[in-house]
Amino acid sequence: MVDDRVHTSVGVVRPEKLLEQYYWVCQNCNYFTSSLKKTDYYVACPVCKAAASAPKPRLYKVPGAFTTDWRQNPKVTPYSKPMRQPTSQVFLAKEGDISVCLSSASDPYTLAYSQAGRFFLANQGPAQDGKGFKNPGFALCRFCGRDLSEEVRKQRTKVKGSKKTAKTSKSSESVPSTIPHNHPISDRPCPGGYERTHLGHDFLSDLLKLRFSQTIHPPILFEPVIHLTDGEEIASVEIGGLASQPTGMAFWRSLTSALLAAASQVIDVPRTELDGLFRPSEDRDGSAEIVIYDNVPGGAGYSRKIGERFREVLQQAYQIVESCSCGSSCYDCLRTYSNQFFHHELDRHQVKAFLQPLVEQVNPELFPELQDFAADANQVTHPQIMDQLGAYSRAASSTSIMSLSQLEEPFTLKRLTEIVNALQSRNEPLELIVHHLPHPVSVRERVLRKRLQQWIDQGALKLYLTDHDILPELCLSSQWERYRIALRYCPAQGDNAAYWLKTTTERGVIQVFDRLKQSQQQAKSVAAQDLIDRDTTVVFPDHTWKNLNIDQLRHQLGLEPILVGSKIIRVVYSDRYLNASNARLLADLLKGDWLASNTQVTIHIQQLYEEYRSNDTSRRADLEKVMTQQLSLQTNVKMRPYGRNYGTLSHSRELTIYHQDKKVHRVLFDKGMDFLKKTEGSYQVSESTYVVVTQ
Repeated sequence: MVDDRVHTSVGVVRPEKLLEQYYWVCQNCNYFTSSLKKTDYYVACPVCKAAASAPKPRLYKVPGAFTTDWRQNPKVTPYSKPMRQPTSQVFLAKEGDISVCLSSASDPYTLAYSQAGRFFLANQGPAQDGKGFKNPGFALCRFCGRDLSEEVRKQRTKVKGSKKTAKTSKSSESVPSTIPHNHPISDRPCPGGYERTHLGHDFLSDLLKLRFSQTIHPPILFEPVIHLTDGEEIASVEIGGLASQPTGMAFWRSLTSALLAAASQVIDVPRTELDGLFRPSEDRDGSAEIVIYDNVPGGAGYSRKIGERFREVLQQAYQIVESCSCGSSCYDCLRTYSNQFFHHELDRHQVKAFLQPLVEQVNPELFPELQDFAADANQVTHPQIMDQLGAYSRAASSTSIMSLSQLEEPFTLKRLTEIVNALQSRNEPLELIVHHLPHPVSVRERVLRKRLQQWIDQGALKLYLTDHDILPELCLSSQWERYRIALRYCPAQGDNAAYWLKTTTERGVIQVFDRLKQSQQQAKSVAAQDLIDRDTTVVFPDHTWKNLNIDQLRHQLGLEPILVGSKIIRVVYSDRYLNASNARLLADLLKGDWLASNTQVTIHIQQLYEEYRSNDTSRRADLEKVMTQQLSLQTNVKMRPYGRNYGTLSHSRELTIYHQDKKVHRVLFDKGMDFLKKTEGSYQVSESTYVVVTQ
């Protein structure tokens, strides 16, 4: 993709210059070997001894570059990802030169880490032509490199449809033939014939080889393995079941997915930077081994970190498959975008049954923190929960309850609003238990008190105050009855980053819910009047404010009471980013008989980096001109220069009004004037915000 356009490859450049090589894969156990000679292959697999079902090695070439069809315009990037096709297969061609053992003699597994392992990735051709190694590959023109696979498939279908040529259709596939086509670059007719080939390339990366001891009886590998390189994960909550009876292959695929998911959490790296495969072990006894490797060029040392913390990885993998509430697999446990072709085979229950005794053996002591929180709980990193908390909040439904020591990060006003709005749409209140009510000291706390008061008045919130110390926990039910979640937030301490405890099983969620309900029964109910602050008015403009005249706008913003009365002798407004358009809106709000002929108007702004680079201060003069014309009063605009030596103007957008009778009023505009839009003399709110008026 370039500039939001998809450029589709239609062939390879200079196919005649590419070195021809061959590889062979056993269809029974996935044993892999490669060679420069076509004659080097096995009649029977040297590992599983099975007769070779595909005795001939496959030709592959390593393309140096690809080409598009120069006649075709690139297409617009699609909104959704396409279905992954099972066309790519990764093999470990050669282990690293120096192998380091990261396991002890007492461990029920062996871990061998090495650097610069050589992997081979084979792109085996269009999916409709076959699966895995049996796929004959791409039909590439020997001369221009265009991929003629689709044309060959159509020709073969046409030939097979004719009874007269049915006996010769099979042999025609193995003999290069000429199909009319044009050169992808010159667009001239190309006389070249095609040949079948796979495309491949080698890459180096760090790897960790894992083999379980036969004393724990891991399932035996019998069937062929197809491995797809990992793509970007899709965060979703999806429940599914098995479509077919699980096999040994299904187990190893599920276990590999679980270990990769756990490893990314334990060493805190994106899932896309790790990958893995499994293959028959060198012992040739039918057992399998898992190879985890860094999915970054040259390796990044992730594999070694995984090996060094493998006990934690095992524990986390078990927690992932144990705590999930799906039928067999979902995107919260085993599924990813890249393995969607095998979603029907993934089974967390098989992995759970295998890992449970292994975890008990490796880590006999369970984490007491998890036990204290809930059954079937697991630890999740803070970024991972924050990526999903918005979706959980917006899907919340009845029987949702929270306990918070105080209302602060990560339980912000925005997060509470998402939960309350989701519940309000289903006429259900949020039950919230707090240890401290926000005090009307700072602007943030005043806004929060006002919003809590409004929600209580609307019946959208049931607020409780407790004298007991409580932990930040929440239990969110979902509009999908089978999926609920309970969380506990564990803030950062010293060098330890913040993290979450999570459970999604029925017994775990019910355990947390019952504990929160018990805390609620021991708490005191908070009424709306307990949160009233008579010196502060907070309003929340939103998109429903439309077609207002200036008097209606002032009234709804709560500005009328602070404008009328004795004459205004001074106005001060501070806004780093104020521009001429927003200055006109500010002047409209201030203009009126309450201004005296000698009212002083001062505007504070900050020189921006772009203005500093170009030595531009014209914005100050433009604002003085606009405000002076709009208010018929001389306006003084002060621009604080950019740079550390001059300090930084406060980010708050604050209006201060001084009256002749010594009264002072302050108005905080959370988004300045950016939330307003004026069209043909009428005003409307373009984005939700809040305005705080203090007396």
